[in-house]
Amino acid sequence: MLKIQIEYSANQKRRLQIKKYKSQPEKYRLTSRIRNIDLTKPNLVFPLNIPLKFRYIYRPQKHPINVAFHDYINFKLLSGNEILLYLEQYKNLRPSELCSALIELSRREGSSDIDWNKHEWVNQTIQHVKQMLPQYSSSVVTYIIIAIQRLKIEDDELWNKIQTQVEKCYPKFNHKAFGYCFIAFLEKENRCTEEFKNKLQELLPIHLHQMTPNHVTQCFELCIQNNLLNEYLFEQHFHMLFWRRNVWFGPENIAKMLTIYPKLNFVDNINFFEDAIFANIPKIMNQLNENNTKMLIDAINGLQSKYPDLKDGKILKTLNSHLVFCQTKLKTIENAKFYNIVLNDFQKYREQYNPQQQQ
Repeated sequence: MLKIQIEYSANQKRRLQIKKYKSQPEKYRLTSRIRNIDLTKPNLVFPLNIPLKFRYIYRPQKHPINVAFHDYINFKLLSGNEILLYLEQYKNLRPSELCSALIELSRREGSSDIDWNKHEWVNQTIQHVKQMLPQYSSSVVTYIIIAIQRLKIEDDELWNKIQTQVEKCYPKFNHKAFGYCFIAFLEKENRCTEEFKNKLQELLPIHLHQMTPNHVTQCFELCIQNNLLNEYLFEQHFHMLFWRRNVWFGPENIAKMLTIYPKLNFVDNINFFEDAIFANIPKIMNQLNENNTKMLIDAINGLQSKYPDLKDGKILKTLNSHLVFCQTKLKTIENAKFYNIVLNDFQKYREQYNPQQQQ
């Protein structure tokens, strides 16, 4: 018997498949079942969870994720006595925690009245810092300098070791770290050698234009105190900053700068005070209070002895009128604020309570 094989085209195969589906609608067609459902009936219940099968591909990572464990001590939330109790166990603290503890201890109320050189636990911590200082990074060294400066710790051996460590890692310092280092070492004479002071003076122009206004003014004062201010450093850096960015410095730094200029051999050939300083003081009137205004008036009056031809009558008139406003209307506005009202009530209560407590 011969078997004849019939070859169908794609369209013919599709038609045969459709006929097969139509011949058995209950088996192949889902729409035939859905037609019997009446959606208008109340209390119609559908299955809540339809179980589905998902294919989950497990791909193990080559390296495990390093999860950050926040197990550090936040010394900003602790009191001074709690910080001292932690310093008693200085060996259990990390280098960053040691820096944070010493810095926060210097910020607590009344810390400036205490001689921390004689404190037992602080002294033990300082001895530990001496031993571990070569292993610390540049950022940790910077924070240790800030903490020791604020706590007024005078230890020649410690400052010598910090000096050697700064000489190793000063290329890693940014402008902020270098400013703290420059101020800390030049603040007192015995903290570093003359060679190290000259080295800091050479590196100062690199970071000076990126420092904060307070750091620039402090560096200017310390350069004059230590006889490190040369002609290049003054004319190309400090004077250019005061000339171009005087508004950025703020009233207090401008007053300090104006008190220093008469001590120098500076000749006002380009009307520096009138065109740059006096003309821009009205731009910072919103920053002036009673103390700042008095400082500016005293500084401008001090310029008359060195520069008798200076035209300062107009700016002195505006500053004096603003000083009267600060002493009268501005003070009443500040006292009328709710925060200041509460503070004044607390102060009156303390004044009444202290005599009763003494009796």
